[in-house]
Amino acid sequence: MDSESFKISPIKVEFNQDMLNAALTAVAAGQYKYGLMVGINNTARDVQKALVAAMPVKLDRPRPFTVNSLYTKFARDKNNPEAEVLYRQFAGKGPPAARYLIPQVEGGKRVAKGFEKRLQARGKLPAGRFLVPGKGLTLDKYGNVPGAVYTKILSALKAQHDETQNTASGGQFFIGSPGGKAFGIYKRMPGKNGKYGRIFPFFIAVDHAPNYEPRFPFFDIGQREMERVYSDNIIKGFDHAIATAR
Repeated sequence: MDSESFKISPIKVEFNQDMLNAALTAVAAGQYKYGLMVGINNTARDVQKALVAAMPVKLDRPRPFTVNSLYTKFARDKNNPEAEVLYRQFAGKGPPAARYLIPQVEGGKRVAKGFEKRLQARGKLPAGRFLVPGKGLTLDKYGNVPGAVYTKILSALKAQHDETQNTASGGQFFIGSPGGKAFGIYKRMPGKNGKYGRIFPFFIAVDHAPNYEPRFPFFDIGQREMERVYSDNIIKGFDHAIATAR
């Protein structure tokens, strides 16, 4: 099964009398294929709704963007009535939903983030190392690193693509192992008399990719909802097709 979509096609079901009557009537009216397509599209819409409703339950404080990251590609050809529920592949400035949702579905090791790749490209972070939030970093209400933090750090470490966005003086952030502490990115806090005071770890480098446990049963939820609504939706699809027949 494609890891980036849930497909709804004609499936084998046990026909009850209502479905059989609706199907025979649709056949007689020449509207069977159209009715089947309508039923499949409505089933796909229900599957999307079920997945969206499950996200705040299964995921830890998902952003509104994440909750709204699914869309339905409806069947348009009654001779090929297949609909899909997919992750959006475009996200403006941020990563597309598929990039961070698929690990929640399948589990496995995290790939390097753009932030880490930029630091590696500038020789600031050794290849094969990953950054995890340190105790000095305050996450946003969704449990994520604020985008502004990445920007400030890249500027301070002179790792921006656009060099004019880099901080000339280096700013409060630096990367290293101060006082024998773990290698990572630290923030210097202002002290007295214009000097720096305490330092706080914002990111700590680890030599293995963080591992995700599967948390969002995308396909199980989709399958259960499809099985729950499919028969009724097909009957309603036939009824609609017959009612709108010309």
